[in-house]
Amino acid sequence: MRGIVRRSVLAAAAFAPAAGARAQPRFQDVDSLLERLVAEGWVAGAAIRVARRGEVLYRRALGLADIDRGAPLTDDAIYRAYSMTKPVAAVAMLQLAEDGRLDLDAPIAKLVPELAHLDVLREPAAGLADVRPATQPVTVRRLLTHTAGFTNNWSGGPVAARYADLGLVGGTWFRAGGPGGLSDFAARLAQAPLVSEPGRRWVYSLAFDLCGLVVERATGRSFGEHLQRRVFEPLGMTDTGFHVPPESAARLASVYGRKDGRLTLHEAAEGSPFLSPPRAESGASGLVTTLEDYGRFADMIAGGGRRGDAVVLQAESVRQMTTAQVPAAVLGDALVRFSAVGSGASGAGLGFGLGGSVVTAPGSAGAPGRKGDYSWGGAASTTFFASPDLGLSAVLMTQLFPSGQIPLHDRLKAAVFADLGLPAAA
Repeated sequence: MRGIVRRSVLAAAAFAPAAGARAQPRFQDVDSLLERLVAEGWVAGAAIRVARRGEVLYRRALGLADIDRGAPLTDDAIYRAYSMTKPVAAVAMLQLAEDGRLDLDAPIAKLVPELAHLDVLREPAAGLADVRPATQPVTVRRLLTHTAGFTNNWSGGPVAARYADLGLVGGTWFRAGGPGGLSDFAARLAQAPLVSEPGRRWVYSLAFDLCGLVVERATGRSFGEHLQRRVFEPLGMTDTGFHVPPESAARLASVYGRKDGRLTLHEAAEGSPFLSPPRAESGASGLVTTLEDYGRFADMIAGGGRRGDAVVLQAESVRQMTTAQVPAAVLGDALVRFSAVGSGASGAGLGFGLGGSVVTAPGSAGAPGRKGDYSWGGAASTTFFASPDLGLSAVLMTQLFPSGQIPLHDRLKAAVFADLGLPAAA
């Protein structure tokens, strides 16, 4: 993250067209969604950006960044991206594949020998002592599709408990306690068995934390340096990184939860751990960003790897990213159940691509869309979607923890499609 970019809050109708120019949509539904979220007390503040073919059609921030201080949510507010870091990590891995430095289907043990010999539970409900050697390798593709056999500390069961004992706590291990870096993270992860044979089950997991280590060992530079050179600088993402620098600290929004129908403080901006550099750069949940910055990233996916003159990925890589990679038998109903709770999407008609969900059956996902629409969300109720078919992207930022309390993804997408006059499916 470099410098401070001040951006004015745009009116709800976005840009007034110049004389003779094509009139822009009015975005009444999007504006209404934003105003209701704040007025009805669901969030302290929220911001939405909509763009098509790189042109910003709507951008507005509304409400408060901090309730106690009465600080307004400015257009350049900084948010904890949490799991919206995962699509960024996927892009980094695909770049290395394009460079010839990485084979998505090769065992990652070539770069991460700590994971060369892993055990797996004999049965899903087996105890930690009832294990056998895994017969399938952990590959990059399996990391990027949550099919590597890892799990999370909050998912329940003996392996999740073992993760907690090892300090492998999702979303926090890289900032306080637990492993001292990415190499230590991998070494500790190897001390717990896999919950399933790699490639056999979709399990939302800590897999993306390993992406930074793979990048470091493949390139010889830090994960953050790679992202800065290859993603953030080309796209002009000046306020995205793994911590908020002192000169930008005043722009970090506070995080709220809900109790008995009221907002309660979850993490204040002042004193937030995101104000200091982390112990490790997490590809799962480590980034902070702004509405405009992440919007530019979403524009790039919607643009087939390009935004303006910046080419971040080849079109074929974006096609892979936005195509379902997990067979239906492996996915089962896990993504539907997770999406309904975690990302605020309905889950129906969705598959999983590389780093995010993709629409596989337009019209059946509870929200409008096109085949290949790509999306994901974060733990503090951030969400986005990118439609390469339409060149369309939209980002909604707020800081409400945990996510899933409101179906933000579906509401955002429905409002955007309605305001643009797009059919629900095609």
